[in-house]
Parts: sequence; structure tokens; C-alpha cells
Amino acid sequence: LYRVEDSKELHECRSKDINYTGVCIFTDENLPKNKKITLTMDLGDNTKVEVEGDIVWSKNCGQGHMVGINLHNVSQRIQKLMLEHAFEVKK
Repeated sequence: LYRVEDSKELHECRSKDINYTGVCIFTDENLPKNKKITLTMDLGDNTKVEVEGDIVWSKNCGQGHMVGINLHNVSQRIQKLMLEHAFEVKK
């Protein structure tokens, strides 16, 4: 789920690429560059984390949009959870 600054609405998205400094997501809408965004990420096993970042790029990819996000101040605990999840998904 994501929420762009100045909005209270939550929207669904899917992650394409994830690491502790940034993430690429698929969305149904084009998101404006340089806006702040809050992501709630479901990492499985009833583990959800919330991270914040800036939208650095957004491009149309046919049936939606790919959006690049630069994450801010991600704690080491959350970094570890994100990377474990990323490697588990790739298996």
C-alpha cells in the first residue's frame, strides 16, 4: 500500500525491485516526481513495515506505471527484514 503526501488515501501497489535504499513499485496511476510517499510493505509471516521516501521517477509501462522511490532513514532492523523478504521471494 502507498500514500502520497497531502493525501489520506491508500492505494495498492506491487513491488518489482526492493532494497534498503530504494524500491521500484507498479501502480495504476502516474505518481508525481519529488513528492514524499509512505509505503506499507507486507513482508509475509504477518510482518508489515512502514517506510518513507521520495518519488524519483515514474514511467508508463503499458498496463500501469513503474515508480522509483528513494527511501529515507530505514532502520537496520527494517533493512534486515526487507532484504530477507527479497531473497525469500526470489527462491
